[in-house]
Formats: sequence, C-alpha cells, structure tokens
Amino acid sequence: MWPWKRKQQADTEADLPSNEEAVVPELPMVSISEIGDAIITLRGDGFHFAMSYAQMGGYDAALLIPDRFSEIIQIIEEEPNFSDEGIKFAAAHQISELSSIAKTDNAYLFGAKDNFATREEKEKAREVIGLVSEIGKGNLKKGFEEVGFDFEQFLVSTATKRRRADIDQILNLAVEKKTVLRPLFVRALSAGRDRYGDVQYDKLSKEVEDFIENFFPEGSFKFFHMYRPFRAMFRLACAWAEESLEEHEFPTTGLDFEHWCAAQIESQGWNVTVSKASGDQGVDLIAMRESLIVAVQCKLYSTPIGNKAVQEAYAGTKHYCADMAVVIGTGGFTRSAIELAQTTDVVLVDAEAIRDFTQFVMARI
Repeated sequence: MWPWKRKQQADTEADLPSNEEAVVPELPMVSISEIGDAIITLRGDGFHFAMSYAQMGGYDAALLIPDRFSEIIQIIEEEPNFSDEGIKFAAAHQISELSSIAKTDNAYLFGAKDNFATREEKEKAREVIGLVSEIGKGNLKKGFEEVGFDFEQFLVSTATKRRRADIDQILNLAVEKKTVLRPLFVRALSAGRDRYGDVQYDKLSKEVEDFIENFFPEGSFKFFHMYRPFRAMFRLACAWAEESLEEHEFPTTGLDFEHWCAAQIESQGWNVTVSKASGDQGVDLIAMRESLIVAVQCKLYSTPIGNKAVQEAYAGTKHYCADMAVVIGTGGFTRSAIELAQTTDVVLVDAEAIRDFTQFVMARI
C-alpha cells in the first residue's frame, strides 16, 4: 500500500501549480464612473436622494413615515448639516436597497413608472451593481471597498448637488423674471401688514407658491420629487421686497408722485417734462431720449389700476405725437387693464419697478 500512497501523493503534488504559476480568478471589470452612473440611474428618479439627505441631516428612520414628513421637508429645505452617524446610516440604507435591486427580477425593478431612465438603462445599471456585488462575494458594501468606490462621499456629493440643481432652477428663472416678480412681492408684503404695522407673510408666501407651481409642474425636479422647494425662493422674495420698500418711499399726493416719477426717469438718462396740470390730456410726463418720445401717466393708487388709465395714456400719446405710452402706478393693474394694454401697445410699469423704466421701454421698440 505504501508505494501507491507515495505515488498518489506525488501525482497530487505534481498537479498543483507553483506559487509563480498560481491562477487568480479574474474579477469583473467595472469603473468608478460606471458605478456612480448606475446608482443615479437606479436611485435618481424618485425621493431616494432626498431621503438620504434627510437621514444624513438627522432623520433617523429607514423609511418614510407619513407623520414625520414635515420633519423631512424641514431638513431638505435647509443647507447641508450632516453628522458622521447620519451619513453612515443613510449609506447603509441605500446600499441595502441597491443590494435588493441587484438581486431582483425585471418585474420588480420596472414595475413603477420611470421618469429619468429607460428600461434598458436601468437593466444595464442593475448589471453594474451586480458585478460590484460579485466582486464583494455577495456583499455590496465590501464590493464598493474592493474597487475603491467611496459610497459615503458619493452619497453626500450627489444628494447636495441634486438639491442645489433643483433650487437653482427656480432662482435662475426668478432672476430672469425679476422685473415682473419684484412688484408682485412688494405688493404682497405691503398688503400683509396688519393694522398695528406688523408684517404678516401669508400673502407673500402665496405669491411665491403660485410662481413655483405655475412654472414648475409636477415632475420638474429630480431631488424635490415629492415636494416643491419653497424656502430658498421665499427668502429671495423677502429680500427683493424689503429692498424695494426701503428704496421707494412713495409721496403721499398725486402731484408729488408725478415729480418723484420724473426724477426716477431722469436718473436713467432721459429728459423729462412735467405737465402743467395733473392729468393734462391723459399725460403727466413727457420723457425724451435721443429721437424717442414717451408719454407717461402716473397713478398713485392703493388698489389695482383699471382700463381708464390705459385709455387715457393711449389717447394722450396720439395728442402729443409720442412714440409710446407708459402708465406708472402703485397698487398693480387689473386683468382687463393688462389685456387692453397689450392690444393698444401701452407699457404698464409698477412703481416698485421704475428703476427698470428704460428696459421696459426699449423692449417694445
């Protein structure tokens, strides 16, 4: 028996490769950028990154609890204030979800409507996460570590960037429409003062909400998927309104208001003549700049200005052979006045936006 055992041992040892020839199983190839893209594809079309943001900021539940939704909103509306514990908690929850996705079938993965990725893109992304899990021998977290993918840092960076991108959408559009929005915010803030002079922000909040809802319908945002961001825009609206109110302390009489408007327009490089009598032929001011003549009517109202002012300004323009008619007023304008101004080509300017008088006029030439 011994010779057989000896031979068997020799044969077995001969079959074993040397250390230099040892075969190491080839790991799947996957890049860091592919992993990041895959995670965004799988987790970027819903509330997932906002949920992680809330968890990193102190929300201590793994899932959305309806009674605590206001807590989530409060956290995601504020700038990042994460704790190490919160980051680890959020990362563990996301990795757990991704592990389930990597193992699931198509019916589960594509059961819901996809807003930002196609079925094929999600299937490819699922395969990438599956490869990472394979590298970690079934442990996705270990797989991330093996390939050098810092999941926690990725989660912090992606959540904050996606949040900032949604907010910037709103703020950039607001800046673009500042000449229209600022007077609305000023009136809303002014109208919100109670009889004791204290400011109530309900009307201003409503203006901000109306702006966001009008220009950003459901599905406009990737981070604020279940809730439209409000606070950043509200802060901007407050700043604009308070700045305008500080700058513009309107006179208390109609004639003084005409001279105030004249001074504001002159400061923009116009030669302005004030009419001899208030309401002269429907024109209070004649503003001239190079060859351009603009007939201006000034209305110091506490309520929205109606059709009559537009009609008078239009008639006055014909009388003075002016190139354009402008109505400057406080209190805003009625819908019918706005419609009539559009058909008669009369320019309506809120007194709060008089600094943009030249811009309003030149846009119509």
